[in-house]
Amino acid sequence: MARLKNHFRGRKRGTLLVEAAIMIPLVLMLTFVLIEGGWLMLKAEQIENAARQGARKAALSGSTTGDVDNVISTIMTSAGLPSYVKTYTPADPSTAKHGDPIQINVKVAYANISLTKVTSIFSYYGGTNTTPTYIGSTVTMTKE
Repeated sequence: MARLKNHFRGRKRGTLLVEAAIMIPLVLMLTFVLIEGGWLMLKAEQIENAARQGARKAALSGSTTGDVDNVISTIMTSAGLPSYVKTYTPADPSTAKHGDPIQINVKVAYANISLTKVTSIFSYYGGTNTTPTYIGSTVTMTKE
């Protein structure tokens, strides 16, 4: 009888070990994906804020391209994103007339944002690559 109890106790330990070996990598993967997703949402919000503040500055009468560049640069540097690409439509916002739309686009390469670098492992879903190349924001405002 005692021999039978020891036999089942050993099998329970083995089962627990197999379950842990299966679940621990899945839990770690989920944790890294959640951390990366939260980080990307934070950085996307910071990029959007830089584009919005740049558009607000460009929409003011008398503002120059240098003023807009300074606003965007300050926000992006404080967000820890010093390498970014910005485009203006029109190319020089100071040339826009009252009522004209001004568009500011700010984007950052995904490789410069990724925190864990783990999502590239899990980037394929349904046979298509879902990892973004750039994270960016485009804001349009009317010249005052």
